[in-house]
Amino acid sequence: MTVDRGATVDDVPSVPGDRSPALVPAVAVVQRRWTLLVVEALLRRGPLRFVDLRTELRGISPNVLSHRLRELAADGVVARGRLPAPAASWVYELTERGHGLAPVLRELGSWALLDPSAGSGREV
Repeated sequence: MTVDRGATVDDVPSVPGDRSPALVPAVAVVQRRWTLLVVEALLRRGPLRFVDLRTELRGISPNVLSHRLRELAADGVVARGRLPAPAASWVYELTERGHGLAPVLRELGSWALLDPSAGSGREV
């Protein structure tokens, strides 16, 4: 299924018995590869430079990380700011909306612990 990134809740087709049409656009934000791991790293470590995010997320290519950060910024989940001199590099941090994913990630982690063998050995 393809979801229009500009879709609103009103644009989501209703499904009989569907009680949460807001779920479709929400999943459109978090379904992309590496997205939840980027958010988790920023939740755990706070604001990070690009190079520090790459270190945290072993295996992610610079192109994918850059693309993911741009998408998350467009979705209002991540903000990009400039560190003061002498560092003067870009830093990425979660917005209030991004911090709103913390309970979702905690619940997802709890759910994963219910059957630790499920998905074992699978890469991101």
